[in-house]
Amino acid sequence: MQGIDLGQVMFIWANVEQDTSKLEDEPPVLPAHVQAAPPEAQAHMEARFVRKAQFFDAYRTVRSVSMLLDQACVHLVNPIAQAGWPTGPCSVGTGHGASDLNSGDEAWLVDAFWGNANANTFGASCLAGWQIDTRTIPLMIGKAMYYDIAVPDGYLMDPLKRWPTTGTILSVDALYHQGIRGDLRPLPELADLLEWWGVQNNGNVAYPLPHELAKASFETWRQVGCRSVELYLYGMRDIVRKYYGYPER
Repeated sequence: MQGIDLGQVMFIWANVEQDTSKLEDEPPVLPAHVQAAPPEAQAHMEARFVRKAQFFDAYRTVRSVSMLLDQACVHLVNPIAQAGWPTGPCSVGTGHGASDLNSGDEAWLVDAFWGNANANTFGASCLAGWQIDTRTIPLMIGKAMYYDIAVPDGYLMDPLKRWPTTGTILSVDALYHQGIRGDLRPLPELADLLEWWGVQNNGNVAYPLPHELAKASFETWRQVGCRSVELYLYGMRDIVRKYYGYPER
């Protein structure tokens, strides 16, 4: 089996929050078939559509994206409360060494993400992550379109083809699915798979919960947030290393 150069793979972990208040204040336009439905069915159909609409890019806020390339880790955070966060990047000590912790609004985060993902910037030739092909990359491209931010060509879909995944996007969950549809082979949580496959055994170390990270202060991120998120990043890299039979570093 042909392997990949782990030194050129950037592992991604993103935390996305649903903006329920915006969904209520600025609801989406109902499809024509819902608007034309009989009154007795319209309310039910509208409720079903609104439940699906919460997953539209417009109603989702990217709260953080963390990236690991070789031994360098960067955390980009869009905190709910900007107060208490430094105006520039800071170095944070974690169990794996020093990481960079940065904060700003969503537009800044999306711009910084694609700047880091650019192969010409840091030398990453492939982005890898948990459900990255169905959740992370499409959302980050949608956000880039909204904020008028350039996306590196290698990650843009050709409208006449499917994703240019060869050597560009590696979805770690695909190693579990093995080509079987998700409804036929249900997917566990990443934290469970890391321990089940024996790449991590963290005892009492807690994996981060998305809603906790979304509300976390700078001090929380500095003291435990970065370290916790890196469990996912290094764990995904260990999964890929084990899958391809690479020796541990």
